[in-house]
Amino acid sequence: MINFTTYENYFEALATKHVAIEKFYPIDLDDMANATNEVRNMNAQTLLVLEAYAIGKHVQTSDQVFDRATSGYLVLKKLTNPRADVAAQRKAILNETEIWCNDFEARIKNDATLPRYTFLNQLQIESFNREKIGPVFDGYYGWRTTFRFFSYNPMLVLKSQWSDL
Repeated sequence: MINFTTYENYFEALATKHVAIEKFYPIDLDDMANATNEVRNMNAQTLLVLEAYAIGKHVQTSDQVFDRATSGYLVLKKLTNPRADVAAQRKAILNETEIWCNDFEARIKNDATLPRYTFLNQLQIESFNREKIGPVFDGYYGWRTTFRFFSYNPMLVLKSQWSDL
């Protein structure tokens, strides 16, 4: 089964290990105004911003039920000089952050083969999608990547959780 803490810790570790990423920020999409202030106060040139995953169900048989998670993250870099040629800077940022997105996708694909990352073991490689984003958080540009993975969920009724069972 998917565990949110494991998921968030995994991406925070990735952000820490990637040489180009300065800061990690798990975002609450329901509170964008606060997120903008928090990112501004981080004073970072580059960011990995993690979205919470969304869960659906995938049923193979009545005994094989999986959580189907759709995940998303943003790889961002701040515009360095808003008074200079913004279009040229934006293109350079998009080129650079796209390379970093490839780095993250390759790392996630690699980690999905490792036993310690069981929540990624059913990674759907073909589900990786990327779209340009920006400006966000006062001058950041980059890419938003989404992807799906499956995680086994036995959906067992725990009698200890129900007063009537």
